Amino acid sequence: MNKLLFVLKLIAAPVVLVLLQAQVSTGKEPAALPRAHAHNDYYHDRPLLDALDHGFCSVEADVFPCDGKFLVGHDLWELRPKRTLEALYLKPLKERFDASLKDSEKGSILAGCEPLILLVDLKRRTSTTYDQLHQVLSNYQGMLAGVQDGRLVPGAVMVILSGNRPIEQIKDDKDRLVFLDGRPEQLDDPNQFSTSVMPLVSIGAGSFRRAKEDETRPPGSLERYLEMNRLEDLVDRCHTEGYKFRLWGFPDTPACWSTLYDMDVDLINTDNLSGLQQFLRDARQQ
Repeated sequence: MNKLLFVLKLIAAPVVLVLLQAQVSTGKEPAALPRAHAHNDYYHDRPLLDALDHGFCSVEADVFPCDGKFLVGHDLWELRPKRTLEALYLKPLKERFDASLKDSEKGSILAGCEPLILLVDLKRRTSTTYDQLHQVLSNYQGMLAGVQDGRLVPGAVMVILSGNRPIEQIKDDKDRLVFLDGRPEQLDDPNQFSTSVMPLVSIGAGSFRRAKEDETRPPGSLERYLEMNRLEDLVDRCHTEGYKFRLWGFPDTPACWSTLYDMDVDLINTDNLSGLQQFLRDARQQ
């Protein structure tokens, strides 16, 4: 009898697994996590899609301009002709946006992500990069946030440029489909860098590194290595002036996520989609 039960369990296990997988793939959308940012998103098995399946509202893609296309990768040796910004991000986003129009006149990528942020890190820039990027993005204008005649136009996706940014072209262009990932020094010129130009301010954790570690703090914690008062002051200033804030270059651990969460950092970087998803879910329930 015990052997029979054992065999039945072996037979049933794959069936249960299939049913569970079907529930995952055909069930409701995951709860949106507006503060979750998929750093180096293209390294995941399913770029963009894995992040969306975990409820992430912000994804990051490093790109190199190449003959009018934008190839995705962190380094030159990683680039492949078929791995473009369009193929991995813009086209899948457009498919989701178009599908959502069947149920809503507004259209969205993921309910609760208004808008979804596509952070495009330009690893290299040429004199024609901005114009070429605008040409590519113009094919997706219907879903993109932008600026027309100097006025903000909402959209389901907001493309924010980081890295080697064409700062002058962005802030001077009254008709554009991109925004600027700013730096703290640009906060001193709000007339040139309003939130309609620069909705996000980002900086590396190394800018706040202590001259000497605080050994009273746990190893791996932000408090041990960073001057937290300066960091907290910057976060508060960004929020007071209407900007979102992002920090990069910190250990990708729950201890650091917790500190950033308590500080109200708007976008929390991670390469661990499942880990941050669970952390944010738990934090909401506390």
